[in-house]
Parts: sequence; C-alpha cells; structure tokens
Amino acid sequence: MRSFTLVIALLLFSITSLFAQGWKAGIAGGTAAYLGDLQEDIWHQESLHPSIGIFGSYYFKDIIGLRGQLTIAHVAADDALANDAWRRQRNLSFRSDIYEAALLAEIDLTGMWPSLWIHPYAYIGVAGFYFNPQAQYNGQWHDLQPLGTEGQGTSIYPNRQPYSRFEMAFPLGAGLRFDVGRNWQVGVEVMYRKTFTDYLDDVSMTYPDMQVLRAENGDLAAALSDRTGEVVPDASTRQMGDQRGNAQAMDTYLTGSIVLIRRLGKNVKPDDVYGVQFGCPGKF
Repeated sequence: MRSFTLVIALLLFSITSLFAQGWKAGIAGGTAAYLGDLQEDIWHQESLHPSIGIFGSYYFKDIIGLRGQLTIAHVAADDALANDAWRRQRNLSFRSDIYEAALLAEIDLTGMWPSLWIHPYAYIGVAGFYFNPQAQYNGQWHDLQPLGTEGQGTSIYPNRQPYSRFEMAFPLGAGLRFDVGRNWQVGVEVMYRKTFTDYLDDVSMTYPDMQVLRAENGDLAAALSDRTGEVVPDASTRQMGDQRGNAQAMDTYLTGSIVLIRRLGKNVKPDDVYGVQFGCPGKF
C-alpha cells in the first residue's frame, strides 16, 4: 500500500492541474471491508483494512454534481476468526487489493443554500474494478483464480469457467462535508458497492472432486480448495458437492473515509462561507 500512496499523491496533483477552472479535487482515506462467504458482518476490528482514493468533481447550480474517483481498497477475511464452528473447520482465508474507477452522480442536499457551512450529500453511480484473491500456504501467498479451486477449467465441470478478475459495481453512498474556509472542506462519507461477482474471496459454490482437481489443476489447487484437514487432522476429505460457499448471494465491499476537498480555479465564489464581507449594508 505504501507505493500506491505515492501514486495517489501524484494523481491528485495531476487532477489539480487539469481541472483548475472551478472544479473540486479531493483525497479520501479510511477503511475498507468486505461482505461475502468468509465475512458476514463488519463489526469487529479484524474485518477493517485500509483504503485510499482521489476524486475530482464539478457541480451544476450547486445541487447536482458529477464526480470521477479512483480508489484502492484492501479487503481480507479468515474463517479462523469466525464464531461459527462450521466456518472455523472450513478454514478458508483470502486477501485482495481492489483497484476501482468510478463515475458518480452527486446530490448536495443543501445545494439551494450554498452559503451554508455544512453539506449533507448522497451519490450513486457505476464503477469498474480489478481484484485478485490470494491465500497463504506454507508461508507464501498464492493467486487463487488461476488455480481453479472449485474445479474451474477441469474436464468434469464444463460449466465452471474461470471467473473474471475485472468486474462492474454500482456504488451507493452518503456523506457530510464541512466548510473550513473559502476553498477547503473536510468531511466523512460511506460508500457501498453492489457487485456482480461471488468470487472476491474465491469462494462461491461446492467442493469439486479432489482427485480430478489434483490431477488436472495440481496439488496446490487441491490443498487450497479443502483446508479442513489443517485444523481437523483426522477429518476425511470433503466430498464432491459438499457446500463450500453460497452462490445465491454476491460479494460486496464498502469504504468509510475522511475526505479533504479543495475548491479550484477562478470559479470559487467570493461569497462562500468564510469569504463573506461583513459590514453595514449600503442602503436599507
């Protein structure tokens, strides 16, 4: 994540230079969490991981704006931390960085009163993202998608094709911004993503035939498909068709961020909050 922080800073500088004609540019930093087969709630510390992003936006008549955003979020989960005994015995885990580009329509709920210093807002849009789930085995991290841990690409599962690591999502969120000067705002926001993949965590359907998986995709694929034996040594191998995940529910992820926003260029309003000239009126 450290190298990506430098990239984010450079991109923010580029946006500032490009849109220095009345637009806004901002940076968002905070936490990311995922909900899926390995994580059913986010209300404990182990489910939260870092995220960082940059964005540029332009408002039309102070009410509706268009916002472009780039986000890098880290998500991870581990069955070993679950309260449910079945999940602890399943013993699957993953991590992934998510690289997202989003285009959002943003509504300032106080847009009709631009002189107010507090701005609740909401947004909705479309995003494309790349993810790459990995799992640790014998001290090394391995990409899971090429292994086909649920039998993708093997001869007996013609309908289980390797999933794409590029996907679409619908972001939906809300936030609260505060003016801290004529040109600056700070705030907090939460953004939820509805995705169209159940493989953020590489877990979706049922266990494959382990003999076929080992013969056609390799020993590592079989080892990372069924990890019950690592915590229950005398357990028998999972049978073909045993439940591994829930294919009826797509995975999702969300971010919670603190944002810092800079108004840019010549179109900064001279009567913005903290820019108002106080004094006696010219006439009554």
